[in-house]
Formats: sequence, structure tokens, C-alpha cells
Amino acid sequence: MAQMSETDSLVYKVAVGDAITSYHDFLGSNASLYNGIEYVAYPLAINEGHPFFLFDRFDTATVIYDGVPYHQVRLLFDLAQDVLVVEPPFQGSVIQLYNERIKSFTLFGHNFVRIVDDSARRESIATGFYEVLYSGKSLLLRKDNKDIEQNLVYDGMQIFIREKINYYLLRDGSYHPINNKKELLNLMSDRKKEIRQFLRKNKIRLRKDMDDALVRAVAFYDRLPR
Repeated sequence: MAQMSETDSLVYKVAVGDAITSYHDFLGSNASLYNGIEYVAYPLAINEGHPFFLFDRFDTATVIYDGVPYHQVRLLFDLAQDVLVVEPPFQGSVIQLYNERIKSFTLFGHNFVRIVDDSARRESIATGFYEVLYSGKSLLLRKDNKDIEQNLVYDGMQIFIREKINYYLLRDGSYHPINNKKELLNLMSDRKKEIRQFLRKNKIRLRKDMDDALVRAVAFYDRLPR
């Protein structure tokens, strides 16, 4: 192998030095974000589905961590474990962030907040990450859950993902499940007639598009005089 000339060697050393400096400069302002624990990938192949939010890939996102907003970071949301994963800017282990230090994050254009169970509330929900669908006088949340299940088949084990979605409405300081038309109308019993007419007039069906239907119904309810 040909040896480097003195000039080439100097250029190489400068380039390496600049890269190291850039690395430390970057981590200097993001050290807290990349100081989590190593994320362990699933050891077995999943036959059907994946455990992540929307896509099984990282996407450029924003997260508020330790009260500090971080932009243009690469995130992956593991719904099966309810953990947020960050891709390091340079080669290295993928990091799992500490849940209790996350306030909120935006991923694939969806906004999430961390809700902490409050036993003092009359009705509460489990601690975890919830998508904010609507925020006004009322707060409408969506909780995506994915469970990994196993089936024993003749030639081994089959692993698949089971998905479940729940909705919650925060009213008068309490969280209420709101997963069908009956629960929606019961929660808005003081304006049940108006809500029924609004849904019928606008041909809004919860079974067709639950997210859109609940958002429109809750927003309409918030606009009604009380």
C-alpha cells in the first residue's frame, strides 16, 4: 500500500479532527437526549404486522425531553412497549428514551403527550403516551395499543400483532372512555338532541371514521352555549 505524503497525512488528520469536534459539539447540546438506555430489538421474526406506530421505520420528528425541545431528531414509537426510540446521529446503539422525562412529541404529523395516572381523579386512565386529536374546552385523546401474541402451529411458533384503539374525553377534570355513539351521547347528555341532529345532518358515522367523527362532534359540542 502506498504511503500518504506529508501533505495528505496532514489533510487526513485535520479532517478526522474536524469530524471528532463536530461529533462532540453535537452531543454537547444533545447529550441529555442521547443518554438513555440501549433499545433491544425483538429477537423473533413477527409473521404478521409490526409493533410500531404507523410505520416500522424512523422519521424526522420533534420531542420535548427534560423540558427541552429537540427538533429534527429521528424517532420511532414502539406501541407494544409504549416507549420512544431515538436513532443516534452517528453509528451506534439505538437509544430508548426514559418515558418519565418525555413531555410530548410529534411523529408523522401526529401529536402525542404523556399522561400520568392520577388516582385523585374520579375517573383516570393508565400512564402512557396518548395522541391529541382535539384540544379546546374538551380534550380528546386516542390511545393506540399493540400486543404481541403467539400461536403454536405444527411447524413452530407464529407471532403476530393484535391492535386496539381506545378514545378518551377529558371533561370536568376526569377522563371518560368514548368508543361508540352511545358513550358519546351519554357524555354529552345535556346537548344530546343537538349532537344527534348534527351527526345526522352531516352524515357523520363513527364506524366509518372514528377519529374524524369524534373530533367534529366534540368540537361542535364545545361551541354550543352552556
